[in-house]
Amino acid sequence: MAANDSRDSTNAEAMAAAETAICDHCARPIPVANLPLHMAHCETRLVRCDGCDEMVATAAMDQHVAAVHAPAPCSLCGEVMEHRLLPAHEASSCALRPLICPFCDLPVTAMDFTPHTDVCGSRTDKCDICSKYVLKRDQPEHHKEHQQPLDSASTGASTSGPTSLNQPRDASGHSGGIGGYWHLLVPVGVVVVGVALALGVQKRNKR
Repeated sequence: MAANDSRDSTNAEAMAAAETAICDHCARPIPVANLPLHMAHCETRLVRCDGCDEMVATAAMDQHVAAVHAPAPCSLCGEVMEHRLLPAHEASSCALRPLICPFCDLPVTAMDFTPHTDVCGSRTDKCDICSKYVLKRDQPEHHKEHQQPLDSASTGASTSGPTSLNQPRDASGHSGGIGGYWHLLVPVGVVVVGVALALGVQKRNKR
């Protein structure tokens, strides 16, 4: 019984600790068991910042305003805004932020990016494969056109097997050239040798 009572007490404490309530001052969920102590601390030591709605220690409010909300100029365009807004501005919305042109790999300001790429992409480069001059903006697709025949050729070579110097073959399947007619030349050679031997025998008999 004592063990059961201990477990029940522990479970009740765990459930009580899991229950939360919203603090009226900071609007954060706080465990019910800690709410009175939290309220005493929160209401006397924390204050809500009107600029960003964050809860800040009363003693650190001046420092918070200077670091987060004080006006500061953009290092690129000079536009003045709250310090906390500068990182996002310089990274994604500043007209003078640098962008890399995909055609020449040079930095270009955001305000000039579109007209620059329109001109830069219209320049031509010589294709290393076919020697044609292709617009820079069209080169990715052009290279794909070369890659497809290469893929098909490599697939065909792997399935057809090697051939002897790619020589043409006749209807019987023999490859062209002298090598394809050895089966005809050998019997002719035997006949010629036989005739020569017979003539030699006849000459010796006449003597």
